[in-house]
Amino acid sequence: MPTNTCLNLFSYPNTNNKDRVGQIKHTDTGTLMLLFSRDPGLEIQSPKQGTWCAVPPVEGHIVVNVCDTLRYLSSDRFYSSIHRVLPVFREGQQHRHVVGYFFRAENDAEMRDSDGKTITVSQWHDQKYNTYKTPESAKNLRLC
Repeated sequence: MPTNTCLNLFSYPNTNNKDRVGQIKHTDTGTLMLLFSRDPGLEIQSPKQGTWCAVPPVEGHIVVNVCDTLRYLSSDRFYSSIHRVLPVFREGQQHRHVVGYFFRAENDAEMRDSDGKTITVSQWHDQKYNTYKTPESAKNLRLC
């Protein structure tokens, strides 16, 4: 069945701007996300304290994020990780490259969101990404 499963290559150029955010805080829309990276920059937000914690890359390992769809399909047994990416670069490094593989459920799969509303996986995906297009939503999500 059709899904929005995808493989993304993220490229973060070094702009030498310390106030810039690589990616604003967010959760991912899929079921699971596999992150392959050799460079630091990923941070997760502690659900209890609200503080940010670095997720250091470990050679030969991947990071696995629980995403929104798994949260809803598990009736909140699993929670989406709130995370962000900071512009961290090694001396002389011009770009950081990260590969993310997003496992997503079938587009027509139905789930119940945190408000009790039934929505398809495809509708949730589109609704969430449309919020990033509005200036007001982007402003509210900014970290810096």
